Amino acid sequence: MRAPAISRIPVRPGGIVRAALILAAAAASQAHAGDYADRADRRLGVEVNVLWPLPPFSTYEIKFRGKLGHGVEAVIGYGRQAWTYKGKRHNQGEIDSHALLIGARAYPVGNVSVEYTAWLCKDVFHHVNGRTYSGYAYANEFYLGYAYYFGQSPIYVLPQWNAGFYSWKSYEMPLNDDYVFDFLPKLSVGADF
Repeated sequence: MRAPAISRIPVRPGGIVRAALILAAAAASQAHAGDYADRADRRLGVEVNVLWPLPPFSTYEIKFRGKLGHGVEAVIGYGRQAWTYKGKRHNQGEIDSHALLIGARAYPVGNVSVEYTAWLCKDVFHHVNGRTYSGYAYANEFYLGYAYYFGQSPIYVLPQWNAGFYSWKSYEMPLNDDYVFDFLPKLSVGADF
């Protein structure tokens, strides 16, 4: 039995995202993961989201991390969303949002991380109804992940699973989509200092 030709296999954005996460995890698992405790003396770090800039997300994010205590870090950064919402769960249209990111990340067991980050946003939303809505918004992001360090290097890959929702907007839109959860994968690359 012959395998199907690659050109005949349908490619969907969700499949590309899953494939990217699987490849990143496989590549990172080849390196000695180490333990967060091995790097407990590192005080600062920076990371960039490398998955969300790709379609359909078009979200850019950079975070700076600082140690608060053993296994707990403060997170501050900048995020920008520039994507198109489709479907029935959210208002449909194009968003251009700039956000100050403030949060905390903990490592309860080894390299397993849990994180909460608040997105303090300034939004401009061009709705499919032809109107533009703008103002401030507060979004909540919860992450569960695992940091893969490359040997004794300070460089790491952090795949995470994200659950996020808006909890407040200073502007009203046709559909109240506050507290509507979205679950998305995330992949960041970072370095400790």
